[in-house]
Amino acid sequence: MMFRRTGNWRDHVGATAMHDRHSSKPAMRLALAAFLLWPMLALVANAGEVTLRMKGGDLEVTGELVSFNGVKYTVTAPAFGTMTFEASRFECVGADCTRLSVAPALPPERLDASSPGAFTVRGSSLIGSGLMPALIRGYAASLGATMTQIVGTSPGETKFRLGDAGGAELATIVVQKEQASAAFAALQQSADTIAISDRPIAEQEAASMGEAAARIRTPDFEHVLADDALAVIVSPDNGAVSMSEDSIAKVFAGKTTDWFDLGVSGGKITIYAMAPTSELQSIFTNLILKPRGLALADQVRIVETEGDVADAVARDANGIGVTSLAFLRNAKPLNIEGSCGLITKPSPFTVKSGEYPLRRRLYLYNAKALDQPAARGLLRYALSNESQADISANQFVDRGVEALSLDDQKWRMANAANAPAQIFDAEQMRNLLTDVKGARRLSLTFRYVAGTPDLDIPSRENITRLSALLQRPEYGGKKVLLIGFTDASGRLQANMATSQKRAQQIRTAV
Repeated sequence: MMFRRTGNWRDHVGATAMHDRHSSKPAMRLALAAFLLWPMLALVANAGEVTLRMKGGDLEVTGELVSFNGVKYTVTAPAFGTMTFEASRFECVGADCTRLSVAPALPPERLDASSPGAFTVRGSSLIGSGLMPALIRGYAASLGATMTQIVGTSPGETKFRLGDAGGAELATIVVQKEQASAAFAALQQSADTIAISDRPIAEQEAASMGEAAARIRTPDFEHVLADDALAVIVSPDNGAVSMSEDSIAKVFAGKTTDWFDLGVSGGKITIYAMAPTSELQSIFTNLILKPRGLALADQVRIVETEGDVADAVARDANGIGVTSLAFLRNAKPLNIEGSCGLITKPSPFTVKSGEYPLRRRLYLYNAKALDQPAARGLLRYALSNESQADISANQFVDRGVEALSLDDQKWRMANAANAPAQIFDAEQMRNLLTDVKGARRLSLTFRYVAGTPDLDIPSRENITRLSALLQRPEYGGKKVLLIGFTDASGRLQANMATSQKRAQQIRTAV
């Protein structure tokens, strides 16, 4: 369930609150854009459409079949764009299933010691330093293979050798840590390269990829591995707890130079940062500084890595810095106060739900169909349910769905009750509080591309994730509330109608 004050937020639909189906709680008012989602509904196919039916289950998804590569179906629908489904889990029903000319099935992923393969994983050191080795280790274990780590032949390079039970080599994987831009450039040259990045590929980078430019952003080639967040950190001895985005910008731009000006005891602020050209610092600049016409201050202590930022800040009571949520170490992360007054704690739940404003995604890219069976196998393992433990163990935010009790949301509800009078309806707020009593909020959120009726790519994935979640036995006898929200632009009643319409869209898709 999503609780949003009607402030400056992108349009979205909150995924879900779960109630016991036999509760005596009244139904959600339509004005709040909530819908009962039990039992699930199958969609009727129109002419030219196919239905993908979950094997052994009741879930059906209807849309136009765009492609099938032997492993994944790609289906598109006007309101929800393109989604992919594993062929091992779904069967295709409809005339177009046989009429469509599909790509030949990929070869099996058995690794053969008589012809060991080799491929390269290139890009972000954030992913390449700890997470990627863990994923390779997990992939090897899933095959019953061994993994040996070997020092590479160049700076930033590490090799991993996979072997069978008898010690024979099955594959060699080279992990090269470098700037994402270099990794994207390398994608064009080889079908045996996977790029790892802590940012999406830029329009200019995609446009320069020749024949791959048109497909690089499609689900078969752009993959969300995990989530992470930029944490604004201080020493545990620092009294600061929360800071607004505007205040953060002024501190890092050198406009605010003393903790006293922020209502915190202390002295002159010391800023620790990575080089301005680093991926992390570039993301922070684009999120916080550039929108306010500011740049990083000249008086900054430059350190080499994100871990170094955390260590330096933790030792300095007057220090402040930005690092990955995965590299907090002994430093203290600050809560972030957004432009509409909501205070958000950095946590896996707020990152998954999209509330935390300094979130970033970790991506995997392949510009061509991967030739090496081991490369295809590693990619599939990294995106599977089995890899989620590896992701969370490395302090990144996995793709699993979490549930949060409403007791943990009281601070957000209190903030919503303080909204300006022109965008606040006390009766609707009371109705909402009554309707969600006893519910648990899920971390799934559905967001729309600004100014369009289209869901963004992660939200399209969330349609499938919610559908699969509701197939699990523990969700039997529950009912699901979908609540739509908009920003505060325009008339209240028009926004309510838009909220209801978008919640209905999600209900239909699921």
